[in-house]
Amino acid sequence: MKLRLLLGGCLALLVVSAALAAPELADKLPFFSHSVHIGEGAECKDCHLNADTADKPSIAADYCSGCHDGPMQYRLKSRHAKGAALFPHARHAAALDCKECHADTVADADVAGKPVMAFDRCTACHKDNGIEIAGSNCAACHGKDMRRSVPADHDSAWSIQHGAAARWRVFDRHGKDCSTCHRNDACVSCHAKTQPRSHTSLWRLRTHGNAASFNEESCHTCHQTSACIRCHKETAPLSHKAGWKSLHGTAAGGDSAQHCAVCHGPKDCSTCHK
Repeated sequence: MKLRLLLGGCLALLVVSAALAAPELADKLPFFSHSVHIGEGAECKDCHLNADTADKPSIAADYCSGCHDGPMQYRLKSRHAKGAALFPHARHAAALDCKECHADTVADADVAGKPVMAFDRCTACHKDNGIEIAGSNCAACHGKDMRRSVPADHDSAWSIQHGAAARWRVFDRHGKDCSTCHRNDACVSCHAKTQPRSHTSLWRLRTHGNAASFNEESCHTCHQTSACIRCHKETAPLSHKAGWKSLHGTAAGGDSAQHCAVCHGPKDCSTCHK
């Protein structure tokens, strides 16, 4: 019996070696089916040794010959994409059934080159079980503080794109929120030295008022409404020149009323027109 198992293991290794050495032979071999073996009563730990004690479970060289008499002519699918996180496999295997994470593998529905499971499923499982990993505790999974590494998308074009991205990334998935690395005052402290690209001389003189009325939320990234009032007490808007005194009532009663409200409240009219 031992001799048969030994010979079977050797033959299995020879077939795998031959498949690796000859790609044309490997292409003709069928894929290994997890669902068939599980259907026959095989357990994950029968083939994957130390799955619950090691973060990189291994496969015994003679695992096929333990059940099969002849050489195993199968090929494995390409390995799953390697994630950036140092996944603590042993800790999860001790608390969960393998099928909880490897459901697609068990059903032979996994896709070569793709992760074992989407990260959203990880976060959902943690949430359901009350397991919280602080977003700032990068080292818990990555093994290092990722906040000290420049993200791949922070290239030369990022200086142009970061303003728009900052407005929606607060709702984005793990690791994409700007606040993971930047403090709330980072925008103000940086733009005090480097003005946004839109803030040209033309912007200061003519276009910033209209832009503020269309997208006030964007302005509030750095400015408060009081900033408008404080500035225009010293520098009147360009429209408030020449015949504005006689025309302002007509403007305030028309479509431009929304612009007036940026600086003026309803009481301003009665205060002046006593």
